[in-house]
Amino acid sequence: AAQSSASKQNSALPQAYRVWRPSTISSWPLYSTGSHKTKLLHQVREILECEAPICASLLKKRLISAWDIKESDSLWLRAWSRVAPSALTATSLGKENVYWLKPNDWLEYQSYRLPTTQRSGRRFLWEIPPEEVANAMLAILRGQGAISMERLYQETLQIFQAGDLDAQLRPYLDTALQYLQTSGRLNAN
Repeated sequence: AAQSSASKQNSALPQAYRVWRPSTISSWPLYSTGSHKTKLLHQVREILECEAPICASLLKKRLISAWDIKESDSLWLRAWSRVAPSALTATSLGKENVYWLKPNDWLEYQSYRLPTTQRSGRRFLWEIPPEEVANAMLAILRGQGAISMERLYQETLQIFQAGDLDAQLRPYLDTALQYLQTSGRLNAN
């Protein structure tokens, strides 16, 4: 069973998940010009302002939709690879990077976001930052005290409307729980 540790800061209440909407759909392959790189960076900033923290795969999905291209477009992928690593603050707890609006946002992030009713705003568990999943777990533990790991995982999945606990989802939950344990925000007994 897991039990939450005393924390200096209170857990923030859950928030509604907001989805970024592009103001215009851009045409590709004009992205090779400098102005399109600038536009790509501007859109990344807009997405971060609306949706951060955001997993790399979801950020990329938003951009691909905004540029109305195929994910396999090699020129776009090259442009993206030049922009993403250099311009963004990222953490890497799980299988992919999580991008943040500001460099130290991840140190203070204590909230989680509830699923939206919009289809385009639904996130798969692997599209939710492990830090956010961990915050939901902590809220559950603070509300219920010591519960089994299986029940904690099931209730976390319920919060995010992410389906039933299975072998595919378990590693994402394990990563979030491990983050809580190593961050000192949770004591395992």
